[in-house]
Amino acid sequence: MTGVYQRAGDNVFLANAVSASPFAVSTPTVNQPTVLPAGAQGPTWNTGTIEAHYTYSPQLFIIGRYELTRISRQVLATNPSDLGNADVFTIGYRYYPFMHSRDGLAWHQEFSTINLKGLATSGQDQRTSSYFMGFDFAF
Repeated sequence: MTGVYQRAGDNVFLANAVSASPFAVSTPTVNQPTVLPAGAQGPTWNTGTIEAHYTYSPQLFIIGRYELTRISRQVLATNPSDLGNADVFTIGYRYYPFMHSRDGLAWHQEFSTINLKGLATSGQDQRTSSYFMGFDFAF
C-alpha cells in the first residue's frame, strides 16, 4: 500500500481569472484598472492518495486507488466550504502476456469514477466515469 499527501495553493489572480497586471488592456488606447471580486483570496487545498496493489503472479497485478482533494480555503469566502472537493476511485489491472529479457508486452485496463462537490450547472455534485485500455510494448 502506498500513500501520498500534498498541500497546495493558487494565486488569487489566477483563481479568479483576472489579469495580474495593474492595468488590463481593454482597447488599444484605453487601460482599465484590474479589479478582483470582493472577498477574493488565493485558494488552498489538501490532496491525498492511497493505492493498494495485489500481485497475483509476476504477469498479473491488480490495483485499487482512492484519491481525494479537500479545499481548505475557497477563492471567494461566500462559496460553500466543500465546493470543488473531489473523490476519485480507480480499479484496474495490468497483464503481461509475455516477458522476456529483451522485450515484453503489457495490457492495462482501468475504470475510474470522480465525484466533484457542487460543480454541476445545477449546483449539485457532478459524477464522471472513465475507462482506459492500452498496450505497452517494451524492448
